[in-house]
Amino acid sequence: MLVTYVLNVIEDPTERRQTLLDAWNNTRAALVVSARLRWERNQIRGTEYGDGILTIRNTFQHLFAASELRDYVQEITGVRCLSAAPGIVYAFKSDDARLGYLARQILPASPPRSRPGGAQRREGAPSGGVATSGSGTLPRSNVTHLRPGNRKW
Repeated sequence: MLVTYVLNVIEDPTERRQTLLDAWNNTRAALVVSARLRWERNQIRGTEYGDGILTIRNTFQHLFAASELRDYVQEITGVRCLSAAPGIVYAFKSDDARLGYLARQILPASPPRSRPGGAQRREGAPSGGVATSGSGTLPRSNVTHLRPGNRKW
């Protein structure tokens, strides 16, 4: 479940809390919450209003401190959350899912696997890059679905 830049625009703290709780109750595996942070204050023109800012466009913005967002999500969900990046928090329904995520973040990358048909990753291409044959061209099996007019690409 994604709650991206939703909590920061809800003016009423009770409604903000209920929105997050509803999202958590509808989450199957993981909840991703993102919100604007206090260090963005100088980018927002407006006046202080309640626990946030009423912008010149007449919209509300509640700016979270990075640790405040994580603590807020933990308080509402009742689970230990992870800060993925400033302003982004992950909450997992199970400890196994959370620990699995953490393990994938710290384990070394797997060695490259051989690809069907002798395809190799081009030197300098990103890990998720295009597989090519040894001659630097796309393997024949990949070329057929990339023809113009074929909607599969």
